[in-house]
Amino acid sequence: MLFIPLSRLYLGVHFPTDLLGGYLIGGVLLLLYLWLEPGVEAWLTKKGLAWQLCAGLLVPLLLVLLVPSAGKYGVMTGATLMGMGVGFALERRWVRFESEGIWWKRVLRFLIGVPVLFTMWLGLQAAFYGLEPEQIYRFARYALVGLWTGLGAPWLFVRLKLADKG
Repeated sequence: MLFIPLSRLYLGVHFPTDLLGGYLIGGVLLLLYLWLEPGVEAWLTKKGLAWQLCAGLLVPLLLVLLVPSAGKYGVMTGATLMGMGVGFALERRWVRFESEGIWWKRVLRFLIGVPVLFTMWLGLQAAFYGLEPEQIYRFARYALVGLWTGLGAPWLFVRLKLADKG
């Protein structure tokens, strides 16, 4: 987190002021999240699954629409956030995955989850190759990757007894 921006400075693709601005914006966003998250989570929990799914769908979509100049990277980020948002809402309702656990179960979750994630990412890229409109298929690919991260992997880990239900 600290060294990647420094590498960008070393490579000459950013100025020191860019790094300082990025660190400041990141710090402000982190503090804002830490301040707002407990209240927003409690509010969404009270509202129920429909509201949670709407938030998971609409907030990333709104972000993509607000920054249309982000191009394919905006679509990829928004779709991933959308898939994860929907996945997290469904996961809390049906799976109740707990991330704690003994070290070897955590290692196994990583050794299973990451290869499945990359296989899915590459497999969907191959399956959608050359299909038009490209942005729609890119969106679907990244939304499915996000859904795996938010719902699929936790479900699999609970089923394999690599994680407990909360």
